[in-house]
Amino acid sequence: MAKDRTGSDISGMNKQQLLEVLLEQSKEAEAMKRENIELQKELLRMKKLADGYRSDLDHAYSLLRLTMRLEKVIQKLDPSYVPDHYEPGILDRLQEEDAARTAEDEKDVLNVEIAPEPDEVEEALNAEEEIAVDEPAEENAIW
Repeated sequence: MAKDRTGSDISGMNKQQLLEVLLEQSKEAEAMKRENIELQKELLRMKKLADGYRSDLDHAYSLLRLTMRLEKVIQKLDPSYVPDHYEPGILDRLQEEDAARTAEDEKDVLNVEIAPEPDEVEEALNAEEEIAVDEPAEENAIW
């Protein structure tokens, strides 16, 4: 007893019937191939979307880390400053999560220094004030 791929008995079929079965199976195979290609395209599109979302999330996380660093600098320059837009303990929790991320995620996207020392900031501000005092004011200058 002969069977085709689907397990149907083909022993009593003539050539025409066998050709019809073969043609039907080839059509099904082509349809499955097209469906597979469409599914692969959809999967690729979803992967691209996921990569885009991950990239957006990484950028948002980097921005949050930079904001936290800026808050630290401001707090060092003005100890009385307390950020009121954070819930209590969130900075500590975010810093712990930040420390737990991988080394690649810890790299700063913008290559910004973590925070300058308060003395360096004060020196830079004083240097800017000295430059501003040394330059004569030109009220009628056209630039």
